[in-house]
Formats: sequence, structure tokens, C-alpha cells
Amino acid sequence: MTLLSYNLDHTQTTYKGTVATYKFTCVVQTSSKKVEKYVKEKWPKLMTYAEYSAADRLEMFKMKDYLKANITQSDIDEVHELAYARSWFNPFYRNDKITKCTLTEFGAKTWSNPDVPYLELSGTITLDLKDLITFYIKQKWIIFETKSGIMSEAPAISFIKPLPFAMIYNGSSTPFEIILKEIIVQASKQNSDICKLLSKTTKLKNIHSYDKEILWSMDRKKILIKLKNTVRLLKDKALAEPIKYGLMGLAAHEFTKDMKPSTKAALGLGAYLWLK
Repeated sequence: MTLLSYNLDHTQTTYKGTVATYKFTCVVQTSSKKVEKYVKEKWPKLMTYAEYSAADRLEMFKMKDYLKANITQSDIDEVHELAYARSWFNPFYRNDKITKCTLTEFGAKTWSNPDVPYLELSGTITLDLKDLITFYIKQKWIIFETKSGIMSEAPAISFIKPLPFAMIYNGSSTPFEIILKEIIVQASKQNSDICKLLSKTTKLKNIHSYDKEILWSMDRKKILIKLKNTVRLLKDKALAEPIKYGLMGLAAHEFTKDMKPSTKAALGLGAYLWLK
């Protein structure tokens, strides 16, 4: 494919549900140049910019219909690849099939080549952010870690690969909000990939049913999770690690068995506030 120009128009990026849509325009020649040669022979008058009559405009519609019907999937794949060649969707490759390319507008003009015209194409590239999360998990581009205390658990989801440049180029917070919302939904679904990995990381089987506070870190490289229900958390930790917590309870009993009840109460309250 011969390229004259390519533009991804970030001012027209839209979001619907979890799907981001990026609009682009390009001026190209296909590898075979078959359709370009045909339209020049069939509609030579339309190959230059001019004032067109009503009859000309009708022929323009016919030419566009021809291009729409005869540009091959291989041609579309080459147009799709142009976005990846410009690193708009790194760290993905087109063969990862994380994005879809659709052509929406068709035209042709001679431009700099009087013998073979160039195609003037517009289209969209769509990316489902739910699929993005799934792909990052499978590739281990997201890692799960936690800071664990006796009565606390602070899981975090770290993105070790950056999000595609097309998503963050114009500084919009929308894709981050969509990803966060999807993480919140999955963290409460017992059989979701996110929930399974959180459960494995924290050793809490029922983490999906906890009240949680979930938010991005300041640099938007991590999603931080705060588990509420402190008393339940202590109980679940004891069930998950009975030997560890049993020994801690025995040690606490031996340490306090000779203390006065009032002293035990004060010590217990102080320990609770410190651990909290």
C-alpha cells in the first residue's frame, strides 16, 4: 500500500458503553491498484476537484458505491495496519484483533500521480475496553498485589504496560473512568477474572461480597482497593490461616491472662485502634 497521508482525529473520539471509537482519514493507493485504475478509466472527470453538475454528482455516488463494494478485506487490513505503524495502539499488534476497522467514506483523486489516482478514505477504529482488560490479564500486563495486615487488606491492580496512546493522547479522563467502572463491576462478580485473581492474591474466598472503595492512584498506573468490614475481614483471615491466627490468639491469651479485666479492655481497645 502506498501512503500519501493518514490522520487519526482525536477531536471526534466517542464512547458508547465500554467501546471507544476513533475516526481517521487517509489518502492511499492499494497494493494492486486495481480499483484506482478502474475508477480513473470509468470516471475520469471525477479525478480532479471541480464544480460538479447534478449528473456528475450522481456519477460520484456510483463511483463511491463501486469503491465500497470492491475494496477488499486485505485492503482494509492494510489501512488498519497504518494506525499500528504509527504506534497509536501500542502495546497491541493488529493481529491481536483487539481493534476493528471499518471504512465509512470513499473517494478518489489523482493527487500527485497523474497515472494512478489515490483513494480518499474515512473510517473508524473501535476498541472495547472490556476486551482490553481481558487481554492485559492474559498477557500478564496487569499484576495483582496486596499489603496485608492483621486486620487490613489493601489489594492493588498495577498496569505494567501503558494504555494505548490513542486513548490517552488528548488527556481525556473518560477511558480511565470506563476501565475503573468495569473493574468495580468485575470485582463484585465471583467468577470474573478480576475477582478470581483478587481472591487468589488476598486469600479471601468471598472478596466479591465485601464493601470496597476502588479508585485510580494519582498517576493512573494502579487501581487501589480498600476493603471495609474490618471485623468480617479478621474472621475471614482467621478462617483462611487458622494456624497463624490461632497461635496469635494463644499468645495474646498467655500475655494477658494475669491482667485485670479493665487493663485487658484498655489494651484490647488500643490494639484495635492501632491495627485499624
